Amino acid sequence: MKSIIKNGRVVRAYLDIAGQDITPTLAKALELDSNRGIVVNQVNEDTPAKEAGLQEGDIIQKLNGKEILNYGNFHTNIATSSPGDKIQLHILRDGETKKISVTLGELPNELTMDEQTTTDKTMEKQLGFRVQDLAPEIAQQLNLDQDQEGVVVSQISQRSEAYRQGLRQGHVITSVGNQ
Repeated sequence: MKSIIKNGRVVRAYLDIAGQDITPTLAKALELDSNRGIVVNQVNEDTPAKEAGLQEGDIIQKLNGKEILNYGNFHTNIATSSPGDKIQLHILRDGETKKISVTLGELPNELTMDEQTTTDKTMEKQLGFRVQDLAPEIAQQLNLDQDQEGVVVSQISQRSEAYRQGLRQGHVITSVGNQ
């Protein structure tokens, strides 16, 4: 929502790596003290990750000083950042801890739709709810004005914090952060 309000469209930051969670078995095989972080499986050419010097096999342990819980958490933190943001990664490479600074790029438009589904699922998992555009026919079903703007909660988990705070399916979100 913030991106749409600010830019008139969805703008996502990206790093462009593929990675995986560090399972307890993988942590043991790599002789790591913990299973926190992610292993970089692929670094694509001509991307912010490649320009910053990330390599396949790097273990990203921290993002801006905070431990990485898993790949989904890492991906969401990158996707919800802004293009141009500078981030600092703490990585383990060949037994040595290094800090790498990365300037995030803007996710190219052709990737946005493919990534949208994955990001929506990740956000739904973390937030506990899913929204959709408030189309005129939905506004009519909810007895709202046809020109009402916002998004409607289409699904919500009863185990989520949002549900405990009173958010329900059919509620309309009209602003985020007073915008």
